[in-house]
Amino acid sequence: MKKSLIILIIILTALLLAGGIFMCLKLFRNDPYDKDGKLKKGVTLSEIQRIDSKHGELIAASYHCGGGMNGDTFNADIERTDDGPVLTVRESGMYCFPLIVRKYTVPEEVLTKLRAFSDEYNLPVWEKLPYSDEQALDAPTASVSVAFNDRELGGGRYESYRVSFEQIDPKGGEKVLGEFRDIILSCAVPERQTDCFFEDNGSEIRIGADIENTDEQAARVISGYWRGSCAYILRDDGTRQDEYVFSDDDGCLILDAELGGTLGLRRFKKGSDSVDFFFTLSEPVHERLDRFDCSWHAVLKPDEGPSFDMSEFVCTECVPASGFFLVVEGEKLLIVQHGEHGGVCCIELGRTA
Repeated sequence: MKKSLIILIIILTALLLAGGIFMCLKLFRNDPYDKDGKLKKGVTLSEIQRIDSKHGELIAASYHCGGGMNGDTFNADIERTDDGPVLTVRESGMYCFPLIVRKYTVPEEVLTKLRAFSDEYNLPVWEKLPYSDEQALDAPTASVSVAFNDRELGGGRYESYRVSFEQIDPKGGEKVLGEFRDIILSCAVPERQTDCFFEDNGSEIRIGADIENTDEQAARVISGYWRGSCAYILRDDGTRQDEYVFSDDDGCLILDAELGGTLGLRRFKKGSDSVDFFFTLSEPVHERLDRFDCSWHAVLKPDEGPSFDMSEFVCTECVPASGFFLVVEGEKLLIVQHGEHGGVCCIELGRTA
């Protein structure tokens, strides 16, 4: 009897010990973190979603992309302000060009949607994902970030979490971050835009008929690469006529525009060779040109070579009555020429990378 009892106790002890070991191994195997506190390689989306992570009010969400070979920059940041959520987009095609800054109003429901998305996929936890072993050193990098006011939970007033697209390890992770980015960028539409200006080394440069710009500011504003978006005749009443919209395979590109130096205008068409036109560009003339909302303009004097003809884009009735001028209006660069029968022929260009 006594011997049987001892055997039973040994068996029960062995079972308990085996169960304990099994449970420990199971818990260890299901722990998504490694010994350094980083998420393990191979962690799944469902495992990330099960991690406990509590936060207060979402106060900011961002998408950043840049840092490539040319030093390009694109930042889109939504933040709460006293006047409601605001989206600020800053972009430049090269590190040496001024940023173009645009601001947009953001509906409150967008932040609600971003918060629900962040909660569903537990985005703050993604910050601890490992980086990919293969990274292109000269390629741009992209990331999204969220920030919360966690003071009521014992944290800080601005707790920020950044997730790089290069950290994507869970299957489907890149699609999740792409959807979060798209929600942010959905607010960058013309009807929501409230402000636009240039930013150079942290200083604002605004353009307007009642704003005096220095020669240096004017030179900085036109620096960069510009591509034709449309051409039209601007009538005296402010209406546009004979508008011509450039397609992806058909446009103009200004290269190396320099006040007091040379401006190169490249005309290219689908299925044909490009043609280059060169001009001497004057220093800024600090006088308003016509009704354009800019306090200065520059004169374009054609150099030797092919002659540039505005009538190729707009109504042939626009017989030139003057030479070419360059003016900045808002964030657009305009090449203009007065027509003999009234109106101003305009080529409108937007800055590009």
